[in-house]
Amino acid sequence: MHRCLRILDTYLAILRVLREDVDIEGLAALAVLARTCHVLSEPALDVLWEEPHCFADLVRCLPEDTWVLYETLGRPCLTVNKPLGPSDWTRFNFYAPRVRRLTFPNVYITKYMLIDTQTLSLLSEHRPSLLLLPHLRSVGFMGLPESFWSFIQLFTGPELTEFRWECIMESSLRQAAISVLTNLVHRSPNIVTLSVRVWQDGRVEPSILPLTLESLRHLRNVSLIMPTAHEHPADLFRWLTSLSSLSYLGLSIHGSLPDVEDASGSPYIPFARKVQCLAPSFRALETFRVDDAAIQTASATLPFLSRSPRLRNLSLSLFLGCVGHLDDPQDDGAVVRDLLQAISRHCPFEHIETFAIEILCIDAGDKYTLGIDQIAFLLAFRNLEHVILHLDIPIDLEDVELERLVKAWPFLRTLHIGNPEEFTVARFMPRLTYDALVVLATHSPQRKASRSFWTCAPSRWTMCGEHKESVWR
Repeated sequence: MHRCLRILDTYLAILRVLREDVDIEGLAALAVLARTCHVLSEPALDVLWEEPHCFADLVRCLPEDTWVLYETLGRPCLTVNKPLGPSDWTRFNFYAPRVRRLTFPNVYITKYMLIDTQTLSLLSEHRPSLLLLPHLRSVGFMGLPESFWSFIQLFTGPELTEFRWECIMESSLRQAAISVLTNLVHRSPNIVTLSVRVWQDGRVEPSILPLTLESLRHLRNVSLIMPTAHEHPADLFRWLTSLSSLSYLGLSIHGSLPDVEDASGSPYIPFARKVQCLAPSFRALETFRVDDAAIQTASATLPFLSRSPRLRNLSLSLFLGCVGHLDDPQDDGAVVRDLLQAISRHCPFEHIETFAIEILCIDAGDKYTLGIDQIAFLLAFRNLEHVILHLDIPIDLEDVELERLVKAWPFLRTLHIGNPEEFTVARFMPRLTYDALVVLATHSPQRKASRSFWTCAPSRWTMCGEHKESVWR
């Protein structure tokens, strides 16, 4: 064996490259290395089994006479059809401690082999030890039916640090959902990454989270679907702000359409109430992300960031509908401008490195544009490295205005200004010229391995180099 392979770090780096190979050849090569010699076998097996494609791969390590395959939903499904004795677990237990990450995908869309509840029931009943996968660090359950929920605890344990759960439930299953989270807290108190997306009767049920997860005090990364209840989710936000180590917060705010009105006839904005009395503080927050929200709703979340001195990354993926009156075509443009002004007022600009806004205009047309005056607040963010502005609204800039922006960001690496490729704006005449490329090359020396997209340039022009590419549209 070559001396380089005797250095464990070098050998593991080679194994990781093979593991990340999207083709089956990479996994096949790992299997070959595992059979080469005893010295190479253990590290190769660890990398090969650290994240199986599906749990059925591991169940198939049981003796072949204990399970059968049948077809359901157009895919093969594995079921264990007999009780398991101690000797049946030998091969399973050889590989199970190597599993670090596991995902149970939605049974209706996965391309991998399925397992049924009978299999999980027999594994739970006959398992030789309390922990089925003793060193599991990350687990995800994506849209599993309620019949699987009682078996989620099989995949929790003291070493679990990441838990992801998505489900749609009826109101009658609320107690079952609480039981899942209660067992999680009891069996996996060291969770640091949590993603829970629980829908109930077409709306989000938030109250089960602070009720059951209050004792998880080490959470650093949290992703949630926020409620659409008309009462402000005060308990949920109090719980979030009490997490002293929280560094990533991602909120999906489905259903908060701007044309939904409350009893008073005003547009419904769930975050707008009781903000001052909450006085939230995300002191350790570094990344804040909002998805699938109306612009007014996102604007109402921004005051929560005023006490986040460590904030480095801000990402907003929003939609803009017909929020104004039909006889006032400027209302939508005013909403976008109000959002940008709210960002300038509430976001601490000392440490922001990534600033990304994507807005889907349901019916934007070509009614309005944004100019340098509306985005000039970004000049205060001196440490920006990545700027993405996909507003579905034309940003009308001249060369000197672009130069003003770029000069303000000496560390700039990525600059996307414009609209997604599939969106075109009729009757908009861009004013940028090819001289803008000179501006970028002169004032953004750090802009390597980056791309710049423009809908405000007059034609398509591509510059390719060893480390950079600029695409003009």
